[in-house]
Amino acid sequence: MKKIFSSILFLILFSRIGSAQYEPAYGTTKAEPKSLKACYLGLGTGIYGKYGFLGLDFGVRLSPKTLAEVNLGIGGWGSKAGFSFTTFAGASNTWCPSIGFTRNSGAALPSMDSKVNLPNSNEEVTVTSDMIYNPVNIIHLSVQKQFVSTKGNRFFIELGYSLAINEVKVEFDQPTLVYKGTTYNTSDLKFSNVQTAAHKAQAPNGINISLGYQFGLGKYN
Repeated sequence: MKKIFSSILFLILFSRIGSAQYEPAYGTTKAEPKSLKACYLGLGTGIYGKYGFLGLDFGVRLSPKTLAEVNLGIGGWGSKAGFSFTTFAGASNTWCPSIGFTRNSGAALPSMDSKVNLPNSNEEVTVTSDMIYNPVNIIHLSVQKQFVSTKGNRFFIELGYSLAINEVKVEFDQPTLVYKGTTYNTSDLKFSNVQTAAHKAQAPNGINISLGYQFGLGKYN
């Protein structure tokens, strides 16, 4: 009887060991690989970034981990147009260094109120005049944290710095200005500290915080 019981127990144990060799372990199912797209059409927004308040981009994949993009947008310093290159932008959720260039068109603004200091005086006054925001060229140095969907679309948060490579300048549209019956050369008027701070806040250079979503188009190889 003991021999029969021992034989049965041995067969049960052997069958379990044998089945364990062929049955997959729980939780080992392989996830579907994410699709790598050939090009992208996207929307973006941010502060001091390549999109401005709102922008569009079109990207082309140069290699499995490199994107080249053309950007268009609108910001506080007029329209924006430029290009950028992003690396390590494969199919995984990761950090992607990026470098770009934009030209901000500037703007002509009619009847603007500006706080200025008059020549040879500490008096701060408010004058109304047409203003010119001169064009500015910007280099963008940043890193993106990308999140890739199973369909190959990209969502990213971008952090970095946008550096002006020419003077960020605001000036009066006319060479002279009449204030309380006195004519002043506008080149002799100095913007107040408050007005200068307002211009700096509006300028397109500074710490870049942006968001973007790109729809993938076409399969890459």
